[in-house]
Amino acid sequence: MGATAVILQLKFNFPGQLVRSNGWSESYALGYADLPTALAGSANLDAFIRDRCYCLGIGPYLYSAILSGYVQPLLPGAVPVRRSSLSYPLPLPIPASGQAYNKAFNGGTFPLTYEADYSTTVFYIRLQTSLSGTPVYSRNCWIAGLPDIADATNVGTINESQTLTAFQKFIGDLGNQVTSNGGKNSVSIRSIDRSGANTVKLCTAWNLGANTYTVPAHGFAANQPIMAEGMKTEVGGQCPRGRYLVNGFIDANTIALQDSETPTAPTKFGGFRAAITVFNSVSVASPIGFTKRDKGRPFGQSVGRRKTALIRRA
Repeated sequence: MGATAVILQLKFNFPGQLVRSNGWSESYALGYADLPTALAGSANLDAFIRDRCYCLGIGPYLYSAILSGYVQPLLPGAVPVRRSSLSYPLPLPIPASGQAYNKAFNGGTFPLTYEADYSTTVFYIRLQTSLSGTPVYSRNCWIAGLPDIADATNVGTINESQTLTAFQKFIGDLGNQVTSNGGKNSVSIRSIDRSGANTVKLCTAWNLGANTYTVPAHGFAANQPIMAEGMKTEVGGQCPRGRYLVNGFIDANTIALQDSETPTAPTKFGGFRAAITVFNSVSVASPIGFTKRDKGRPFGQSVGRRKTALIRRA
């Protein structure tokens, strides 16, 4: 896909939660060219929102849906700009007290009731573009508000059949696999373009004294956003990592970075890539498991930040 998309933001409230925040929001990139095109597909948007709400247990409710249209500015690598936003009408009424959007969750008797988990428990999902394509883009997302009866944070699966049925329908929407809805909203991953059309310009030297980098025939322009990739130092060193602006190219083969400290102790020079944003349709949505939002580490998955950074960002 190109670098335009419509972002759907869903805002939920949970008045029964006795925690710091009573609500949360979730955002999904959809592959519509602009807001009018998205609104023309309102039946598909309604189906997507309904499927998400049918995963909610008793208690939380959807109170707002916002559509925002983003475009890619002409400046290479510039961050997509939000052109306009509008409030989207909710396709479902708020459930009555003690009821859920999903009728299958109503009418149970304690302890087999479907109250939503009131803690920070969420379910992680891994989204990927077509596995046969190159490159494969991926992103993790989470959803909250599932029935408490369905989870245990020491296992990685949903262990209650009614919740699993609703969840599988929504995960089909996310993976664009549901024929009644999937592929029409084209849920997408926003990422830096890592295709062959936007290759890494290899760095051949770090000029420590001048705090510049030798990148033969880099082709970058002053103030252009770029990504530093593949650079390494000795333990305790520092090097460029992530997004920077070119601080005025020195010549056709040398660049400097804005607001960058001098790197130290290089072991791998790496390179730079233009920070061009693209949106690519999801083809695979895979469940990962339950976790606590404040932990950032899904069950059985070795993810999350190290307590101590081995290499600092220059």
